[in-house]
Amino acid sequence: MRLTGPVAAGRFTTAPRPEFTGEESVGSTLTATTPPWSGDAALAYRWYADGKAIAGATSATYTLTAADRGKKVRVIVTGTRDGFTTRSLASVRITGPVAAGRFTTAPRPEFTGEESVGSTLTATTPPWSPSARFTYQWYADGRAVRGATRTTYTLTTADRGKKVRVIVTGTRDGFTTRSLASVRITAGVTAKSAATSDTTAPTDD
Repeated sequence: MRLTGPVAAGRFTTAPRPEFTGEESVGSTLTATTPPWSGDAALAYRWYADGKAIAGATSATYTLTAADRGKKVRVIVTGTRDGFTTRSLASVRITGPVAAGRFTTAPRPEFTGEESVGSTLTATTPPWSPSARFTYQWYADGRAVRGATRTTYTLTTADRGKKVRVIVTGTRDGFTTRSLASVRITAGVTAKSAATSDTTAPTDD
């Protein structure tokens, strides 16, 4: 009776490397695919940045974060099957240094309010995509108004005759900062209107 030696683990006879697609910038999603392996292997993924495993990045898709900026990213697939030798293969493609992300939607700010001394202008900005943190700066005749960095600005006598507008700056970790000016510019700030001017009640002699 013939007896075999200890039965060796099986080997995957066909085991293609993984591939992935996607833009190489913060906020973009990379998607890995792997052609079928022989033997109905179960495939698992792990993403790496500069050769180090990224915590939690174990699905076929991975969205690049601010922490990946400037790093080179690739994916490794691991194939397993009961009784077979586990095998891991890295993608041929490695990203170049991951670039800063860009806002895909960035509307200009708008503002409302009368164009006269003492009136308050109020700025609003429609949502950007992805979401951004906004800061504001008001300008008079093209020069930044000192301290005017809120969404509201009350026109002063120093603004009389000047053209005022607002600029919004959007920031997000890992993204290129972007600044946009309002389309609206005041025509030229006028004197305080009679309705809002200070008045002194007449007195009887």
